[in-house]
Amino acid sequence: MKQIYFNQNKPPRFAKVTKAATFGLTKTFPNLSARLAMKVFCNPHSRRKYDFRTDIQPINIKLNTQLGAINLYYFSQEGNSKAVFLSHGWADSTNRFTTLINELVEKGFNVYSIDHIGHGYSYGKVSHLYGYMQGLTAAFNYFDEQNILIDRVITHSMAGVALLNLDSRFLEDKKIVMISAPAQIFEAMFEKVKQVGISELMLENMLNKVSEQYGINWQNLHPDNSKHKINEDMLFIHDKNDSVANFEAIKHLTDNTPATLIATEKLGHVRILKSQYVYDQITTFMS
Repeated sequence: MKQIYFNQNKPPRFAKVTKAATFGLTKTFPNLSARLAMKVFCNPHSRRKYDFRTDIQPINIKLNTQLGAINLYYFSQEGNSKAVFLSHGWADSTNRFTTLINELVEKGFNVYSIDHIGHGYSYGKVSHLYGYMQGLTAAFNYFDEQNILIDRVITHSMAGVALLNLDSRFLEDKKIVMISAPAQIFEAMFEKVKQVGISELMLENMLNKVSEQYGINWQNLHPDNSKHKINEDMLFIHDKNDSVANFEAIKHLTDNTPATLIATEKLGHVRILKSQYVYDQITTFMS
């Protein structure tokens, strides 16, 4: 799915043929199509092994979810009293936050960061929005069980959508920063699938099958349905030139809410995580 989701190229040469084939497969053998779609759409193909390049090496904490074990990393420095929780986007890992982690630790924060299921050193090759939600829930439950006060959260990309879909109690009394959140996550999925020459029916069929497994309709997870949860303790940072998560969509989502939206330019979907300007906005907001 990484190649599909982040693809900016023209449709492949045989797009019409593959679209017809995947449409026919889904109509004739929906269960087989769903299994194949899971392998195509739900394998993030993220970098699974990496060296921590952070100034401080983390403590690794194992958490269990329905899909398998996930890793939660703790970066701490003597004298730091505040804590912040980081959650990465699709096809990424804690490694993406290296510079941000260094910045936060330097500014007096101890940092917890998750590798979601199917990403980084966490278990498996399958991931999806439901898996992200399970990982976040497991992390927040761990913090509660250990009496760890987490009142600051930073998400990137799809992790922001997952966070918004959690029970409201997980969002209360927290300063939350959402970077590059895809406010039209499902519209973008269907558009990318169409762009690479795969039948939209194949994606819809898979989403329906996964919905049945978790007992939540995928349509209910659209960010528009969580707009009522957006409050004054939320900061959205988004680049106007983001080609993955449309800026106008996040602007529409945050309009008429108490949240703050900060727009950047020429940083895109990922480079925004290396911007000193963005770091300064984050630390000012969280302080």
